[in-house]
Amino acid sequence: MRRFSRILFASFAVFLSGCISTNTNTTSIPPSYPTLTGNWELSLYALGGYYGAGAYLTNTNGSVSGSIYILDSGCYLTADNQWMPIPVTGTVSTAGVLSLTSSAVAGQVLSLSGTFTNVNLVEGKYSITGGCANGYEGAASGYMVLPYSNTYKGSFEPTDGVGTPFTATIITTQSGPDADGFYHVTGTANFTGNPCMTSGTITSSTITGMSFDATITNNAGNQINFGGYLTYGSIIGSYEIWGSTCTVSIGNDLLSVVAEQ
Repeated sequence: MRRFSRILFASFAVFLSGCISTNTNTTSIPPSYPTLTGNWELSLYALGGYYGAGAYLTNTNGSVSGSIYILDSGCYLTADNQWMPIPVTGTVSTAGVLSLTSSAVAGQVLSLSGTFTNVNLVEGKYSITGGCANGYEGAASGYMVLPYSNTYKGSFEPTDGVGTPFTATIITTQSGPDADGFYHVTGTANFTGNPCMTSGTITSSTITGMSFDATITNNAGNQINFGGYLTYGSIIGSYEIWGSTCTVSIGNDLLSVVAEQ
């Protein structure tokens, strides 16, 4: 009887230890960071106005990097009036709290902070130290710009008294960013009312934020350069035509996205 009791007790102890020994391996849920990789339009506010800026930003597990282009400040232009890229690095938390600092560009260091929510930058602040923009600071805001992959229709109106108004249908596909943080488009164009440019292809382009610039070339080598800013689905800006069979002309353009049917 005692032997059976010892066997029963030992069996119960083994059973109990099996119940207590549980699997301690747990699956950890990785942190979720805001989606901010893309083309951004930024506004840096100052006394009397603001500076428009475009940016490419990307986020990998909370580590942010990219390039910002301040478009409306002479302090960030090269000697030949090209925008200077402003490399930035920093962090974003799972709650969307952003902190960025730039490398020194022309002696200027840009700091930018804020909160990302629903692909918008809110409650932002910026400051610049050093160089010709030293002391610039103020509020900042921004939002992610949708891709320029669309069909645009619109008008080109000469302002120099040369040529006649004409219209265009332009189909674009966006790619990028490139190593400098710029996006680009490829595509085709058909023109009505312009005898020296009836059709062509997009041979070069530069996009940052809502700033758009493209050149269309036809088989004869004639070109039309047009660009401007994306505003409520329309590209509003200016154009210039030149080439061996075209009279040089300049004017304003208004191209709107064609609504999907």
